[in-house]
Amino acid sequence: MVAIARRWFESFGAEPVTMRGTIVQMVVDRPPRDLEAAYWVACEQMLLAENTLAGSGIFLRQHARTLRGRKHRFLHSRP
Repeated sequence: MVAIARRWFESFGAEPVTMRGTIVQMVVDRPPRDLEAAYWVACEQMLLAENTLAGSGIFLRQHARTLRGRKHRFLHSRP
């Protein structure tokens, strides 16, 4: 988890700014622009915070499309 968070910071300038219970809000300085990079971020997001999309009916590729250019991210993971 630490390695993924470090990579997000180095690659995209992503930093956590708020933690509330099971939700972490991140600000992303340089969000992924291409779909392939966004897809890998979405895959890693599912490893770190599976409840972000669980039961939402949104496919991983659809979620990846929303990550392109987005400056805020919310990660949700229940114990």
